[in-house]
Amino acid sequence: MPLRKFDGALMAMVPVLTLRLDPENGVFDVYSGTRLAEVDVPYVPGQGRREITFAAGSEGAWLKGLVQADDNPLYVDENANGVDDDFEQAHLGRTLERTAQKSDRAKLIKEWRKLERALPPPALFVARPRPDPEG
Repeated sequence: MPLRKFDGALMAMVPVLTLRLDPENGVFDVYSGTRLAEVDVPYVPGQGRREITFAAGSEGAWLKGLVQADDNPLYVDENANGVDDDFEQAHLGRTLERTAQKSDRAKLIKEWRKLERALPPPALFVARPRPDPEG
């Protein structure tokens, strides 16, 4: 990602990242914008606390905003599997059961990613900081 100056410091303009926690299974999913980027990333919840630590590079980082939600903040996801229920209904004619095999979820996610690559992502309206004027 290209670096731009923000308040005089060089920083990358990363897309909005959203984490969907799945504490029951000790994993989380990462969305880049509205697209599912990483699935079932392991984490160990700490004694009832739900913490995630971000570490900046040598130049630092500017965290514009952070959303934590018990439900998927991007899509209707009643079965809490990280996939938009509308896609599941259109693709399978139903939503997967919460107890579905990981292989069934992985197959569904593979198909969803194909569709995500083919279609423009839905708009995600976020007030992003503007880089310093060049010159």
